[in-house]
Amino acid sequence: CGPKMADSILLLPEEMLGRIFAFLSFVDLLACRLVCRQFLTCAEHVREPWHWFDLTLLDEKIDDHLVADLVGLWLRRGAVPKYLHFEGCSSLTGASLDRMLETFPTTLCEVNLDECSWVTDPDLAHVAALPALTHLSLRRCENISPDGLQALCSATNLHTLSLSHVFDLDDARLSALLQACPIRHLLVQNCPRVSAHVCYAFPPSIESFSFINCIAIDDTLGPALVAASLPSLTALSVLGCCSITDEMLLEIAPFVSSLRHLDLGKCYIITDYGLARIAEACVGLQHLGISYCSSISDAGVAAVLAHCPRLVSIDIEDCSQITRRGVSMLTAARIHIRR
Repeated sequence: CGPKMADSILLLPEEMLGRIFAFLSFVDLLACRLVCRQFLTCAEHVREPWHWFDLTLLDEKIDDHLVADLVGLWLRRGAVPKYLHFEGCSSLTGASLDRMLETFPTTLCEVNLDECSWVTDPDLAHVAALPALTHLSLRRCENISPDGLQALCSATNLHTLSLSHVFDLDDARLSALLQACPIRHLLVQNCPRVSAHVCYAFPPSIESFSFINCIAIDDTLGPALVAASLPSLTALSVLGCCSITDEMLLEIAPFVSSLRHLDLGKCYIITDYGLARIAEACVGLQHLGISYCSSISDAGVAAVLAHCPRLVSIDIEDCSQITRRGVSMLTAARIHIRR
């Protein structure tokens, strides 16, 4: 910012500066402490950024030594992290995770270990022992086994779970986990042995679930969802489940009127007819994905616009049957288009 803007910021009362600083990351907060004495004083009283132990914000090399130094920094400040993000930190080892869990065993509620291939079953057992754990993301943790996932049955506060590439995970073990934990948000990706049968284990409280590139998911998802009776369901994704047809949409349509987000991307067999029927039922739909659905045409777009007045965005990437006319209809309705 220019000199005048900088002077204006310095004129702000300390209370207002504190509210602004509360939105910063701990990395930005550390930088602000170096600007001037006023910023240093204000930054010392801000606690919110220190709730996030997020290594994805750092540009430097991330290894076990850096984590040890950062843990020391948190301890010196008397800070209490609630959110641990190691996403993509492939150079770390289980020692860093153990250090965090042993130092802050009672406060961590959200743990993101996406793309941490070094995570093993014993590491997962340590995470499951966190008493405050509510959110856990394990995408592309390819050294975790289905048996290792059973440790999560003891995480009785866990309500948000994302996992992928657990190739031997089957319905029985995932169902056991769903019955033990109060899961409300579930993402399962690239788990080829998981089928629609697992939906029979869904708790009634589930609000969103995604089966992404799960090749065993097919039209049997319809009767499974009907039997599960999910009154709180607002988001559903079957992206890449290419065996799903209009039949599944027709079956679930009367029972999913609360849907706000629906992703049918790469469900190549779905047609305008199935899309129209689900649109008629889901009048509150706000976000729709039909990418790579080559059988969807302008007629399907028109049906969605006619029945879903609250639609905000639509993904029509590589929908070869949607012409300029269909795009013009969406533009005229002021729908955000991804293509």
